[in-house]
Amino acid sequence: MNQKKRHNWLTPLIVAVVALFSFNSVFAAGGKCPESHCSSVSIQLNESCKAMGFSNGTPFPVVRKDQSVCWCPCSCVTGDTLIMLVNGEVKRADELVEGDLIMVMTASGLQSVPVYLVTRSSVTNYQAQKVTLSDGSFLTASDNHTVVDEHDQLVALDSVSVGSKLRRYDGELVEVLTNEKVTKESVDLINVMVNIDSTVPLHHVYVTNSLLSGDMLVQLTSDATGEEIDLLWDEIDLANVPPKK
Repeated sequence: MNQKKRHNWLTPLIVAVVALFSFNSVFAAGGKCPESHCSSVSIQLNESCKAMGFSNGTPFPVVRKDQSVCWCPCSCVTGDTLIMLVNGEVKRADELVEGDLIMVMTASGLQSVPVYLVTRSSVTNYQAQKVTLSDGSFLTASDNHTVVDEHDQLVALDSVSVGSKLRRYDGELVEVLTNEKVTKESVDLINVMVNIDSTVPLHHVYVTNSLLSGDMLVQLTSDATGEEIDLLWDEIDLANVPPKK
């Protein structure tokens, strides 16, 4: 996938999010939609949530075929997810603040950049996607949270099959042992945005529980296009990857 196409995808999304993220309230009407309905409108839902800057888990009104209104939550990672900081240190996602320096992928390997935006909310009875991995780690997030697969492309978490492999921050592959829906009775939901001035998808890949994940902007790109995003892994220099502490 060429650089020009990447630019065309990300530029309007960056403009929209920067212009609108301060608009942060929406009413909840008609009760929560069935999970199947939220999944069926996930592309449009997440585009709207992120373009408007709504916090993860924020109720977003959805009109059903019978014209009744219900709501679906905006997407997330869970608050206990560990985000890699400078020099391999980690910090819980629910403790991140704007300006924290986190490790992000570039063609020169992992480099530290400041967090531009953190959105958060607390929800109950949330249906999350959880993968467990062969190195003993796991990741719990929304079903459309993006991770890097064995083909070095960003894919939605719920599309990852058991037995496939995901890419760690150090370039190693780990096997997916399980991938299932889990209900969280009470959970904090977090999303992160970095490198607001960059239109290169690679620059929006950070480290969550040792796995490479896409940030808010690149996830929205993946949702909006319905396509995987090639990260051109062969061009990345891993010589300066810090050890995990």
